This record gives sequence, structure tokens and C-alpha cells, in this order.
Amino acid sequence: MLKQLAIRNLVLIEKLTLEFDKGLTVLTGETGAGKSMLLDAIMLIAGERSDASLVRAGADQLSITATFDNINNDVRSFLKEHGIEDADDLILRRVVDKTGKSKAFVNDETVTLSLLKQITKELIEIHGQFDRLLESSQYRSVLDYFADHSTLTTNVRNAYHAMKSAQEALNQLRLKVEDVDDLRETLCRSVQEISQLKPKKNEEQILLAERDQLKNGVVNAKALQESVQILNTGLLSQLTQLQKTMAKLEGEEELNLQLNRNLIDLNDLEQELRARHYKSDANPERLDAIDERLMTLRTLARKHKTTPDELYEIEETLTQELSQLEDIEYQLKILEKDYESAKAFYKETCEILHQSRVTAGKSLTQRVMQEFPALKLENAQFKVDVIPLSLEQATIHGLDRVDYLFSANPGTAMHPLAKVASGGELSRLMLALKVSLQQKGSTTSIIFDEIDSGVGGATASAIGARLKKLSHHGQVMVITHAPQVASFANYHLKVKKEVRHEAGNEVTHTLVDFLPDELRISEIARMLSGENITAEAMTAARSLQEQASLNA
Repeated sequence: MLKQLAIRNLVLIEKLTLEFDKGLTVLTGETGAGKSMLLDAIMLIAGERSDASLVRAGADQLSITATFDNINNDVRSFLKEHGIEDADDLILRRVVDKTGKSKAFVNDETVTLSLLKQITKELIEIHGQFDRLLESSQYRSVLDYFADHSTLTTNVRNAYHAMKSAQEALNQLRLKVEDVDDLRETLCRSVQEISQLKPKKNEEQILLAERDQLKNGVVNAKALQESVQILNTGLLSQLTQLQKTMAKLEGEEELNLQLNRNLIDLNDLEQELRARHYKSDANPERLDAIDERLMTLRTLARKHKTTPDELYEIEETLTQELSQLEDIEYQLKILEKDYESAKAFYKETCEILHQSRVTAGKSLTQRVMQEFPALKLENAQFKVDVIPLSLEQATIHGLDRVDYLFSANPGTAMHPLAKVASGGELSRLMLALKVSLQQKGSTTSIIFDEIDSGVGGATASAIGARLKKLSHHGQVMVITHAPQVASFANYHLKVKKEVRHEAGNEVTHTLVDFLPDELRISEIARMLSGENITAEAMTAARSLQEQASLNA
């Protein structure tokens, strides 16, 4: 419930603090006095868009602070979920600077406008002459709220999602079945191709290591072979010829011995090189085979968008997919059965909700009709019509369309509400509907903006009585021009403009006065007769208030 509203620098309001209580509070004042500014302040607290034009001339920023008490558990849980510190009172604040930029705070913690809206929709209801309760898009949700269908609507929503999930799985498999023959052939060919290659885990790395080793062996073998060839293609024969020539030298035995030793060493070297060449790891054929294997592995890996070392896993995956294809007809039957079961459960759940909506529609129709005589709509007819839909029109809300039908005059056919009701009839119907919905205590503050527009006399008095009845369950505030409505108030606030001389200039201020009983009579008299309040108007005002007390 709204406990206090503090306004700073909002258009013509420089500084204003208002206290509120449960019951019916009316705000009155002459046209242009600034009643709409109070609604603007509440709309800003409710998270509506800000505008630089709302900032009072000469001020750097405006601020609106609203304090709420008796906060319900849903709001407290929401605050906890979003890490906002809880307290006995909930304080909301909105600041708008002169450029139009705004900030929002909840218990002094900065929040987004989206979060502020989510919080305030549980704290404030703002209704106007053409209320959203009477929009066709709201008919179903209003009926479900009236009947407290939260559990049934949750069941329908869950059943709808389950049905759609089953349908999607079935459709996906059906698409797969259409291409199953081609897919089976492709999978068989791929499995056979990989199976023939027989890839091994980490085979590429193993082959690369072996190839490096073989390449080193080939290089060594070639060097050994070339060394033997060098020795055999001239070096040894020339040294042998040198030996024969030097043998003819007289007295050079030592040189001959040295040459003989070198020749023996070279022959031994040639034998050792030949032996090592024979024992070398050179295997060019194996090296070619490895290169060919690597190329085959890499080509197949690119085809399957993987690496050669993972080809063995691809074979296993493709084999599993092929096995699943062989079982696809069985899977299809299972999914068809699952979908039919989910569809049947959804229809069954919707039927339960439908029957409850039909019953609730009759009850809501009766309650609204009971309000009509008091609102001077005794000849009008109203009906909540629950129309079943086909499964092709299924939504998360079930298989119903809810319409509000209305006829203002006896003997005329009922038609959709928006097509046949006038503005005044709509405002009274909305009030009748709201009273019918508000059957228990509420912590929500309900605000009506000139709901009595276009009506007067006994009808305005009936609207006042309905508003008073509604306030018995909580807090109701109404901006009104009707003295009949004002006479039902528990609390009366008068909005007025005052021009002051400040620093040589005339400055307009909007003020709000709390009216005690006698001043309330004067204000109601003014609303009846205008600025020239006559004794007759005062008498009529007292009569209105006395009559309101009797009818409250």
C-alpha cells in the first residue's frame, strides 16, 4: 500500500509530500490545477518513460520518492532473488535530470527501469476510462485471475510445451526418414572405406616417427656407399701402384713400411665401410610405403573433416549411426506414440481448464450483472463467453478464446464489447468488473484517473459507491471532477495553483491541501456550483455527503 509520496521539482510542483492510508482518497481541483502531475509522478515511479519537460524550470533534476508498506511475500521474494535488501517499508525513487536521463532506486540500490516495472506492477494498479481490463487481449487473463486458475494454466502451459517438444522430435525424425536410403548408402560406403583402411589410434604420429628414422638411415647408407666407391674407383689402386714404384727406391725401407701400413689401414677401412653399409637401416621401399599410407590417411581424414589420428573413432561413430538407421522405423513408431500421448494429455488438461473457465465465466457474468443496477446499467446485458478452439489453434493458454459480450438496451443482440459500448458505459462496466474481481484484501494501491468522465448525477453517485466498496478491501485513489464521487471519500486532497512573486518574477506553484470535513463540504460545493459558492450549493454538498455516508 502507498504510504507516502514525495515530489521534488516536477513541472509546477517545487516540493510536496503526501501521506496516504487505506480507504478511498479523492483528488479534486479546477481544470489545469495540476492533478495530472500527481499521476505523472506515480507513473514515473511505476517505471514509465521520463521526459526532460517534466523537470521544473530552473531545477537541475526532479525526484519522486514513494514509500510502500504491507509488502506481500511475492514482492519480498522478488527483491531477494535480485539481491535487493529487504526492510519493513519499500522505498522506490526515480530521479530525472534536465536532459531527460533518469535513474531508478529500490531501497537506495540502483535498478533498471525494467526491474522497477516488475516490482511496481505488484504494488500499483493504474486505471483510466478506457482500461486495459476491457481490451480483448486481456479477457482470458482477467477470467483466469478471477477463477484463480494459476495451477490449471501452469498445467496447460507445461502440457503444451511437452506436446510441442514431442512434435518437434517426431518431425525431425520424419525428415530424416525421407533421406534414410541415401543416408544409409552414404554411411555404408564411408564405413567400408574406413574399415578397409584399418586406421589405428595415433597412427599418423607413429608413421611420421618411423619415416624420420628411415630417412636418416637412407642418408647414412648413401654416404657409406659413396665412401666405398671412392676407395674402389682409384684410391686403392693408385696406392698399390705407388707401393710398387717406391719398392724400387734404395735405402727407403722406412718410407715403404709407412706406405704399407697406410695401405693396410685403408683396406681395413674399405672392409669396415662395406660391412656397415650392408648392416645399415636403409629401406627406400618402406619409406615410399609410409608416404603413400600417410597420404591415404590424410585424404580420408579431410573427407570426414577430422584428423588422421581420429579416423578410427569416426569409423565407430558412423557404425553407430548406421545401426540407428536400421532401427529408425522402430524409433519412428515410438515418437509417434509419444506425440499422440502428449497431444491427448494436452487436450485433456485443456478440457479441465475449459470447464473451469465456463463455470467461472458464468460466475463472473453474474457478479458483474449484480453491479449494473447500482451503476445505472439496469437494462444492460453482459456475458463472458468461453469459445472452444481446434487443436490447430493451440497455444500455451489452452484451447479457448474468451469474449466479453454486451448489450446496452433490452431487446438488442449482444455483440463484442468494444463494438457496442460507449465511453461512459465502458467506464462503468470496467468498475463493475474491478469490483467483481476484488473480492479479498489487497496490498495493491488502485488508482483511477477520471473514471467518472462523461457521467454525472445518480450515475456518478453510483460510481462513487462502487469505488468506496472497492476501497473496503484496500487502498483506492481517484482523480475526479464529480462531486458525487468526492462525497464518498475517506480522505480528500485538493490540488490548486498559486502564483508567487519571487526575485521580481511571478512563479506558478502547484500545491495540494488535505481537506478537513468542513473544507471538504466547501470543495464539493465548488464542484457543484463553480467558484461562486452559494448557500444552496453548501446545502447540496452536505446532502451529498450525508447520502454517501448512508450508501457507503
